Amino acid sequence: MEVIFLCSKDGNRLSLTKGKYSLYYACPKKNTKSKCNSRISLKEAEAIKNEILTMYVNRQIREGTTYLIENRECTVGPISYESFIQVYI
Repeated sequence: MEVIFLCSKDGNRLSLTKGKYSLYYACPKKNTKSKCNSRISLKEAEAIKNEILTMYVNRQIREGTTYLIENRECTVGPISYESFIQVYI
């Protein structure tokens, strides 16, 4: 099961970005004129992914529900029960 991180502001898929010191996930609009600041560290992404997958396995996850994980509001989008869960960060 894959967890896909999406920007909660514009719905774009967060992409892996090389920062000055490390990699992180960021909205692709970060470097455009419309400037979006949605970003998440790899460490936070992994912790959120693990929590989402644990809730999925325990059947505690609901589409459209917002959870507070790693001090971030994470809203669960569509779930494809065979392959992925979309999470808006």
